[in-house]
Amino acid sequence: GINAEYGGRFHTNMACAPRQIQGVGDMLPSSACSQSVNALLNSIDQVRVQLCGIQEHDQAFYEELLASLPQFVACGPQSAGKSSVIRRISGISLPEASTLCTRIATVIQIRREMESSVQVSLIGPKGEKLLEEVFEDSAQVCECVSKAQEIARRSSEKKFVDDHTVIIRVCGPDRRNVTLVDLPGFHTADDEDSKTVNAMVQRYIQMPGTLALHVIKGDQDYGSLLGNDFMRQHSVSRVTVLTHCDNLKQIPADKERLSKTLDITSNNSSLTFAVDGSLQGPSLDQELVRLKLLPLMDSRIEIGAGALGDHLEERIQEHLRVQLPKAFAKLTDCLKRTAARLEEIRETSPADALLKMAQTILVNFQNGKRGLLNEVRPMLERMTAAIKNYRLVPLTSGIKPRLALRDEFDEPYEIGQKNYVRQGVTNTRTRNHTDTGEPFPVVVTQIEADGDDVILHFEAPNDPECRVKRPGEGCYTEQAWTGERCSPDCLMEDINQLATDRGIRNMLHIDRQPIIEVYAQRFAKYYTREIQSTKKEVCCHLGKFYDEVFSKGLAESVQNAGLRLRSRLAVEEAAAATMAESSISMMAQHNTDPSLIFTPNEHYLNDLVQRMVAADAQMGLNTNSLRPIMHNVRAFLKVQRKYISEMASKELLRTLVSGTQTALEHVLELKSTDYEKYVREPATFARERKVLEARKHVLEQAIATLQGHV
Repeated sequence: GINAEYGGRFHTNMACAPRQIQGVGDMLPSSACSQSVNALLNSIDQVRVQLCGIQEHDQAFYEELLASLPQFVACGPQSAGKSSVIRRISGISLPEASTLCTRIATVIQIRREMESSVQVSLIGPKGEKLLEEVFEDSAQVCECVSKAQEIARRSSEKKFVDDHTVIIRVCGPDRRNVTLVDLPGFHTADDEDSKTVNAMVQRYIQMPGTLALHVIKGDQDYGSLLGNDFMRQHSVSRVTVLTHCDNLKQIPADKERLSKTLDITSNNSSLTFAVDGSLQGPSLDQELVRLKLLPLMDSRIEIGAGALGDHLEERIQEHLRVQLPKAFAKLTDCLKRTAARLEEIRETSPADALLKMAQTILVNFQNGKRGLLNEVRPMLERMTAAIKNYRLVPLTSGIKPRLALRDEFDEPYEIGQKNYVRQGVTNTRTRNHTDTGEPFPVVVTQIEADGDDVILHFEAPNDPECRVKRPGEGCYTEQAWTGERCSPDCLMEDINQLATDRGIRNMLHIDRQPIIEVYAQRFAKYYTREIQSTKKEVCCHLGKFYDEVFSKGLAESVQNAGLRLRSRLAVEEAAAATMAESSISMMAQHNTDPSLIFTPNEHYLNDLVQRMVAADAQMGLNTNSLRPIMHNVRAFLKVQRKYISEMASKELLRTLVSGTQTALEHVLELKSTDYEKYVREPATFARERKVLEARKHVLEQAIATLQGHV
């Protein structure tokens, strides 16, 4: 059981003297070890009193720290004899009558010292001493403890009080070094006082630093005793003490009752003791005589208050070795967290608070800018792909679109590019293709090299024209049609109709510019819609980005000022959006204003037209100037697709992203005096600082007290 947790350190023959425990007092003679343990227990007792200074306004934190301190907690059902057991160990009397039972937590500090003395103190929720009396005769202690309990009860108007502590310090040359916390007994009544008691006991039992001295009546069945169910639910290390065992007889029924009790306590306790609580004073010999039959009934039980005291002293030494470093680490960690929180909410001037706010906003922006660009980039890429994917279609009604085969002047294959493939089956090994229907639109998803050839992988987009969907299917490049739905013959027919509609009769000397303008204007309408759609998407994303920049990590005191600055930047964002719209209009004019429908790179355009003409086998059969005009239209739009797509991306980044960054820097350079009136420290900060400063003071005291023992 528990004995195994400590490596079998605890002997079962309590007639032997307690042996030296490793850890606290290693390699020290017994007197030196006693002095070391005494000093350490005194320091822990001092820390416990220091912690009371934060109990009233910081109860949860008080209990969090108290939970880590090593302590022996005496618990058990009401009237089980806890106070009697404590009297036998300490030599002092506590209130035992049913009307004067334990009403508040009582700490009994037993110390081995040369001088004998007894001191009773009452510590209030603020750590203040409400009562302190010193006695030479321990007989007066019981009355003083009752008096302290009554003072505590009147202060809280409760029968049982959970925010006061009675401390009894008992010193003498024959005392043992043990600290016990005597708690009120378990109650079955369903009233508020009983709930207070049971909750108090439960909190103490669940504390990591707790060892339990579990006191129960030995002449009753263990399973029927009040509180045992509660104790079974918690695996707290414990020592079990049986009282009223003088009522047991050496008869089968009592032997069976004792055996069943020891079957349980042997597994959950380091040892089980029987103590005669009815005796006054040490009375060790008399006690051994009265309980001598118990070892004969079951050898697992130890008898006598003397043996119990020795074992408690041994257990507390071992527990100090294990728990003290944990308690010190807990205090140190709490001090670190408290100091960090104090720094977060320390009182600052409005100007300093605004400066820190501005620095935080700039850090937020710098940390988030890369992520912003990474998120905007796909939007621009989709826009660029959409502009590059613009395909010629007949502008006059009555002309049926016809697909054009890809040639060397089409844009190189790119992921996301729209093309057409004929429905069918392709053998990628033999490159044989069996047509099964009309070409259907696809989007390139992968480009794979196959020797000197290229294999496309495509997926059918969400397009009403797509009648067949073949995700991931491959085809060779020569089996792909361009996305143009206006073949050369279709385009010439369209140009001819446009010329006729404009009253042109002489097709040999037709001017190409008016025809180019018509196609350019249709292209301008298309890319204007794409750019405006992307601008709207980028603006929406920018708004969310700056909302986070102006809120993340801002102190509560400057959040109102931050909102004011965010509103100021929102005005600048709207101005940037207007500037972007002007840029889009300017780009639209490049292909709608006749005086602007040209390219400054005339050399490249003419070279492209000449190469298209040279590659056109039908040029020799041309009887008018329509075919050269067709090549001029196609070449001009090819140049414009690249030019507009690049310019659109740069303009959106310039006006929206770079423009708002400049506006942000300008907003943060405004006079702090304009916003100081919006800096308001929450009232909760002042209250929290007061609590934290008290907490920090107590923690520093506690750490200083224990520093020399760790």
